[in-house]
Amino acid sequence: MISCARFVSWLPGATFAIVTVRDGEVQSVVPVDGGVTRGRGYTVEGLFSLIEQYIGQNAHSIGVRYHESWGHPIAISVDLHGPSTADDELGISARDLSPLP
Repeated sequence: MISCARFVSWLPGATFAIVTVRDGEVQSVVPVDGGVTRGRGYTVEGLFSLIEQYIGQNAHSIGVRYHESWGHPIAISVDLHGPSTADDELGISARDLSPLP
């Protein structure tokens, strides 16, 4: 488990935000560009759980890219019902992960 980290994440329906995680809990979600956060931040473990959740829901398509060295998800895209249904897509990006002191 990564107990202390900060990373930039795109939250569904929102903006890019800096997500700070300590001891496995999201401590803060701060928009990078002054936008409004309508979503919540995820821990790295939470990103893996989200992927598992959509696999369990038999989403139409799930795409995940992982960090080359560390192996955590850096991009998640989900289309729940396919091209025949509008606005059922989800995209999350997690980048610039850095441990906190």
